[in-house]
Amino acid sequence: MIRVGILNFGGGNVGSIVNVFDSLSTGVLVCDRESKPALSRIDLIVIPGVGSAGTAMSCIHNSHFHDSLSQFHDSKRPILGICLGAQLFFSYLYESDCLGLGWIEGSVTAIKDFPFYNNGWAYLDYKQLCDTNLGRGFRGDPAVYFNHKYLFPRFNVGASSFTDPLDVVPAVVVKENLVGLQFHPEKSQAQGRQILRNVMKDYYGL
Repeated sequence: MIRVGILNFGGGNVGSIVNVFDSLSTGVLVCDRESKPALSRIDLIVIPGVGSAGTAMSCIHNSHFHDSLSQFHDSKRPILGICLGAQLFFSYLYESDCLGLGWIEGSVTAIKDFPFYNNGWAYLDYKQLCDTNLGRGFRGDPAVYFNHKYLFPRFNVGASSFTDPLDVVPAVVVKENLVGLQFHPEKSQAQGRQILRNVMKDYYGL
């Protein structure tokens, strides 16, 4: 059984993410300060994301997760970021004028004229999903749920994006052992579960 560790740093949609991974018949462990040593026994770390970038980074540092995450990343083991959790992969986060984890070069900036929000259902580009080995189970562009006001740098996104009436916004970033999803798979019903399945099985080979 795949062992998934969901990082609980005090802010994030942890309960819903636990439920969706449970539905995929994975072993799920919520990793907090007390269970931190268990990171060595899991196959995939999930960094959830609800809240502000500055608060998330402070919680990671204050709970002493930073060193454990860095070691996990340096060993090229699978890490999945969801929404804010994916934005933390980058070097700089404009939202709180703070440094991210620095695993991917680039800055996470506001969408258009802040405080514009991207909130609701939108379509992922099926071809781009297939190009990143995440397209299994779909016959066309799947709809997934977004809720964010900051976005990845476009030049670093080699995966899928979605189109609204005005713009194309990055939705997935992949780099070696990292997969970042700007949308919320745990709120995206069957399409979200399928993408998580594809991340584990097809991208990571777990």
